[in-house]
Amino acid sequence: VELLTEEGMRVERGQVLARLNRDLIDRQLAQQNALIDKASAAVPQAQSNIEQAEAAELEARLAYDRAKQLIQTGNTTAVIMEGRTAALRQAEGKLAFARNGLALAKAELAQAKAVRDELELRLTRTEIRAPEAGIVSRRTARVGMATSSSAEPLFRLIARGEIELEGEVPETSLARIHVGNPASLDLDDGRRLAGKVRRVYPEVDRATRLGKVRIRLGDDPALRIGAFARGS
Repeated sequence: VELLTEEGMRVERGQVLARLNRDLIDRQLAQQNALIDKASAAVPQAQSNIEQAEAAELEARLAYDRAKQLIQTGNTTAVIMEGRTAALRQAEGKLAFARNGLALAKAELAQAKAVRDELELRLTRTEIRAPEAGIVSRRTARVGMATSSSAEPLFRLIARGEIELEGEVPETSLARIHVGNPASLDLDDGRRLAGKVRRVYPEVDRATRLGKVRIRLGDDPALRIGAFARGS
């Protein structure tokens, strides 16, 4: 893994956060392109074989028809007629074989292209890009680590850099809090931040009689995920 971002960095939509090793896919793609070149050359060769087989089948059919007319007038022998019949059947078999060869060549080419397309798709996935503009809140990716689709996400992103505070409020105060209300928050380091109520949860904890609210905070690079604050 090649890491291009750190925790706390602001990123734009589509920005590359990390690149996975692509050497194996590059080798497989080169091999597959070679197979496509070979399969592509086989298609016109198969078409040429059909043309030759069609010409041979036509010649054998004409010879068969002439022999059939001659034997009716007694101007040829049964042995010659049998030879013309066998030659026609052989030519028909070769034509069918040539046509089957063309179908097989086209199928192999289509299969090779499908594998190539899958490899190219996998290649695009070696670049981890930000789905939205925002802040990298967590990075589990490490240089040299192995990855899989079932592993923990390599990055966690705060979309659009919007950080929220989830706060507890006494049940008696919930009725006075509404979505859109301004909020003032005091951090442990003495700073004060302005925010706005985004959500008021409808439930109250039965034991503590506390409800919850979510407050959307302003864009402040100094904010830290998991920090504590007191609000009003």
